[in-house]
Amino acid sequence: MKNKDLYLLAFHSLKPLDPKMTKVKGYMSNPKNVYFDESVNITKGLSSKDSTDAKIILNLSKKEVVKSMSNQTWDELLDYFQDGYGEYINTVLNKDTS
Repeated sequence: MKNKDLYLLAFHSLKPLDPKMTKVKGYMSNPKNVYFDESVNITKGLSSKDSTDAKIILNLSKKEVVKSMSNQTWDELLDYFQDGYGEYINTVLNKDTS
């Protein structure tokens, strides 16, 4: 049976401030030379690739943390994502419960 739960997936990566400088040894290891990039997706079902690649996975249908790189609770993670993506999350949650 196919999983039809709704998931919030967060992917994180470090990006260089100046991509031309990445050839310089040690450039990416200096925190002043990189920035944190976050990509958030909401999906129906969960692929094995998403399970592996996502740093944070929230099951929005069951209101549970599937995967997290921290010890944050469901409420703490949801509050964090509500700050930046609340409009989208609320739309999805409202559709899922109706």
